[in-house]
Amino acid sequence: MTLENLIREIEEHSRREIADLEARDAQEAAAVGERTRAEMETIRSEWSRRAEQESQRERARILAAAKLQGKRESFEARERRTAAALARVRALLEEFTRSPQYAPLLTKMAEASRAALGEDTRFYLRSQDLPLLPGSYWRSVDSEHPLEHVMGGLVAETRDGRRRLNLTFDEILRLKEDQVREVLDR
Repeated sequence: MTLENLIREIEEHSRREIADLEARDAQEAAAVGERTRAEMETIRSEWSRRAEQESQRERARILAAAKLQGKRESFEARERRTAAALARVRALLEEFTRSPQYAPLLTKMAEASRAALGEDTRFYLRSQDLPLLPGSYWRSVDSEHPLEHVMGGLVAETRDGRRRLNLTFDEILRLKEDQVREVLDR
């Protein structure tokens, strides 16, 4: 073997090693590139999935808020209608107190109160309602404490103040308000 052959063989061996190293580097670079692409795709799909989930949650939240707002507005509208109807009922009751049918009702209230509480019953009523009661009830009326803040009706109380019967239109309406609301909501 001559020196030239030896040099050629070394060069050729070096070229093959370089080619092998380059091929291995290319394979490793391709593998790294493939792993990078796979990781990028995994990250991209994960973020896409998260974004979709977040979008669905946001959609559901907005939809629930819209439904709640709709229910709230419906309830508020119903309450406005009911409040207007109750105001109309109060106006009708006040109008009723100026009608001829009010005096007999007030007398029946006084009679029922005496029947429930006894003959020694004290009555509180509006000062304008006193002339509507029969004279036999006048001495039982406490005219020093008239009920000017009520729509009509009367309050009856035993002389000792232990039992009281509130038959004012305000109290009757307050006690029956749920039933009135139910009727008005139909």
